[in-house]
Amino acid sequence: MVVEFPRRSEPTAVRADREVKQNVEAELRCHPHVDETHIAVEVLRGMVRLSGYVRSLFDKYGAEDAVRRVAGVNAIVNDIIVRSATAAGATSAR
Repeated sequence: MVVEFPRRSEPTAVRADREVKQNVEAELRCHPHVDETHIAVEVLRGMVRLSGYVRSLFDKYGAEDAVRRVAGVNAIVNDIIVRSATAAGATSAR
């Protein structure tokens, strides 16, 4: 017996990736110890790529930990770069 499902206008994988991306971005926003302002998220077949920059290793690996909690994530590529406040162009108060 073959059960056929109605066809959708977009492939299931694309819809699932879009949903995973939205959930990853929401998880990053809700994480109290991660500044997600400069983190970009890409998802392809459940593989999540994080890129951009943060100010500490704590933020970099905190973002990765947050992504691990999201359903539908199969793998994580953490390409986030750590920049110190001075390297990002901030100046110290004198």
